[in-house]
Amino acid sequence: MACLSGPYYIHWDDRRDIPDEVWNRMRMSLKACDDDVLVVLSGNKQDTKTACEEIAQRLESAYLGVLRETRQVHPDGTTGFERVLPGPDRMYPDTDSPPLALSVERIEAVGRQRNEAPAMIEERLVNCGVLNRHARVLALSPLLTIFEKGVKGGMEPRIAAQMLVERLVAARRKTGGAREDDVHVADMLFDMLIQNELYSNAFADAAVLAYSGKSPEDIKKEIPAIDEETALKEWNDVVPQSVSFNHAMGLLVKNLGSNFVPEALFALLAKATYK
Repeated sequence: MACLSGPYYIHWDDRRDIPDEVWNRMRMSLKACDDDVLVVLSGNKQDTKTACEEIAQRLESAYLGVLRETRQVHPDGTTGFERVLPGPDRMYPDTDSPPLALSVERIEAVGRQRNEAPAMIEERLVNCGVLNRHARVLALSPLLTIFEKGVKGGMEPRIAAQMLVERLVAARRKTGGAREDDVHVADMLFDMLIQNELYSNAFADAAVLAYSGKSPEDIKKEIPAIDEETALKEWNDVVPQSVSFNHAMGLLVKNLGSNFVPEALFALLAKATYK
């Protein structure tokens, strides 16, 4: 019996503690033969009733054989583990529910809701030009959705990945920002990039400002985009001080900042210089 601190049963051959008169009355009331075994239980009424019911079930099981709930009988006399379907042979039939048929349509619908496997994401990113080391990080990163938004907005995949995996992290470490802010900062800056309010050349500087709590309006004021007219005016001022084209470009960036498209600005200034 459960919850007993001592042995599960006590057996003795003599009938001590039970007088012969009482014992004989029990045998007569039960119509027991000389070779019948009497099992006597004592305790409060409810516990004794429960114990009698359990013993009766065990005796019945002993005559019927091993319960099908756990074992199955093999022709060679051995047994094996068996887990039967819901029904009366289950140990806990009250917890069973009937099996439900799953339609092909339902299985396919569930399959469509599954997330893309990281290995497949990584392969897809590499195929669109992202470096392997960046693809491996983005495949498991919450920044993946920001990357995909940037690419749909016209950003170069390789550059977008490099900004998220390297420049963003460098800016966070530089400012002591929180990792939890990565998605917010990246989303804000990529919106600016898509709207041509910010260029990739200035992403690192803008990220430092964003982790410091600056808004898009603040960033645009501190890192203004360089238009063609401003660039040409500054270019005419720095060229006389320069010894080479690259030297002049360095002075221009120092004076105006880095918020421009490098290729477009280089082409514009080269044309103005060598016309």
